[in-house]
Amino acid sequence: MPHVEGSVAEGLFESFDCWLNFAMLRRDEETSVVRRKIKGARNGKMYAESPDDYAVYLTASRTAGGQFFGRLEVVRKTDGKTIYPYDGALEIGPFATVEEARRSATNLGGMVIDADLKHPE
Repeated sequence: MPHVEGSVAEGLFESFDCWLNFAMLRRDEETSVVRRKIKGARNGKMYAESPDDYAVYLTASRTAGGQFFGRLEVVRKTDGKTIYPYDGALEIGPFATVEEARRSATNLGGMVIDADLKHPE
């Protein structure tokens, strides 16, 4: 655990259960606030068990040429990790209509969630 000088809670952090794994503790220079980054158990569960344990954000964008691309973000609520898009993920599209782009992004989001439920990290 990083040492924070002058922190009243310094000894308190050592007494938390191991599942509260404090990954980062730092002092914000401007506001002098101690910030904690907590991994795991954001919604009370340790692992994703159903599609309800994911947040899916969909949108579409239009290019100058009039084509549409789907935009997708899938976040696992249990640990707050963004599982899509990942580095190297291909773009969703191009499509002729915005509805097609959104439908494709929706289908891909379902496939990502199913794959993560079957084979979690």
